[in-house]
Amino acid sequence: MELPDYDEPFQRDGVMSQPQRFRQIVPGLPAAEVVRLIGRPLESGAADGAWNYNFTFRLPRSQNYMVCQYKVVFDADQRVEEAAWRRHQCLDIVNGAQ
Repeated sequence: MELPDYDEPFQRDGVMSQPQRFRQIVPGLPAAEVVRLIGRPLESGAADGAWNYNFTFRLPRSQNYMVCQYKVVFDADQRVEEAAWRRHQCLDIVNGAQ
């Protein structure tokens, strides 16, 4: 498919980030620390307590990039309850980052 054939709503772009920062997002981390480490979310879901992000990582041993969707869920005290990548390849990049 040629680039002009893509429907715009399906195009995603993400903020360039350092994959090793995501290893610090662990249960119990305060929301303010999440912002310090990876920035403000695209949107925050007040109803479900989740923050959503799009990040761009360079693929290992490649000049290509991948946009990765990331979700951080908070508990009632605004501490990380869990965090998850939409694609396992993104988690692989984070776990393999130096």
